[in-house]
Formats: sequence, C-alpha cells, structure tokens
Amino acid sequence: MKTTLAVLLTGTLIVAGCGNLRESRLNPGNWFGSSTQAPVASTKPKEEINPLLPVQKRDEGIFAKRPEEDRSTLVNTISALRVEPTSTGAIVSVEGLSNQQGAYDIELRPVKDAPADVLEFELRADHPRTDAQASTSQNPLIRAALSLSTQDLNGIKLIRVVGAENVRETRRR
Repeated sequence: MKTTLAVLLTGTLIVAGCGNLRESRLNPGNWFGSSTQAPVASTKPKEEINPLLPVQKRDEGIFAKRPEEDRSTLVNTISALRVEPTSTGAIVSVEGLSNQQGAYDIELRPVKDAPADVLEFELRADHPRTDAQASTSQNPLIRAALSLSTQDLNGIKLIRVVGAENVRETRRR
C-alpha cells in the first residue's frame, strides 16, 4: 500500500509540473501559431473569377459523358425585333417563324466574330428528330428574349438578329 501511495503522489507531482510545459516549445500544440488571413495567389486575372459561379470541371475519365453535338438550326424567318429599355439596360425580344412544327430549346446565341460596335445574335432552335411535317401557311411563331445590362450595351450602335432567310437589325438613336 505504501508503494501505491508513493507512485500516486509522484505521478501527481509530475503532472502538476507540466503546467510550464504547456507554453514551451516541447509541446506539439505550440509548433504552429494562430492563423492569419493571406491573399490568394491566382493564375487568372481577378475580373474573371466569380466565386458565385460553379467551377467548370473537365471530365476526362473513362465514364465521362461526351459533350452533346449541337443540332440546333437557324429559325427560318425573323419577323420582329424589339429592344425595350429597362432601368438596368434593355430587353431584346425577337419573334420568328419556323419551317417545322415542335421547335424547342429556342435561344438567341451571340455571334463571336461580330464587329465591336455591333451585337449580333442568331435565333436558333432544336426540332424533333422524327419526320415532322414541314409547316404550311401556318408557320409556328417562335419567341425569344434576352436581357442585356448597361455594361453590355456600352459602345453598341447596332443590334442584329440573323435567321436562315433574313436579318433584322435596329440602330441606337
């Protein structure tokens, strides 16, 4: 019993002496200081990084999906083009006539090699892959709209929409 009491008291004294060890360099908890904020080193310019948008990842694995082939076609005829001003820019709305029934996934796609002072779009739509009847005199009306900000419209003098058979454009006053 005397040996257990001696071991217990010796252990208590050793543990009590470790209070100074808490702040020494021998304690592994003190090897690194507290964290501080540092700037992020980036390979892209600051204006291209938007933390609110998801990061585009390239899927290169064995089971990765291949990107779908673009099968959209130009809408046959552009019948109307309107640019309506808003407090934050403008809304470009377009109406067109398709040569087939059942058009879907309609979009105004920007043309990449347009001049700097021209906003040029193509009105494109997907059509069903079945043998859909070609439209008669009642061509289906297709509508699309696009919101542009004031920054998008800076320096723009002409907005042009291209169809398969015609082009409509509007100039800035």
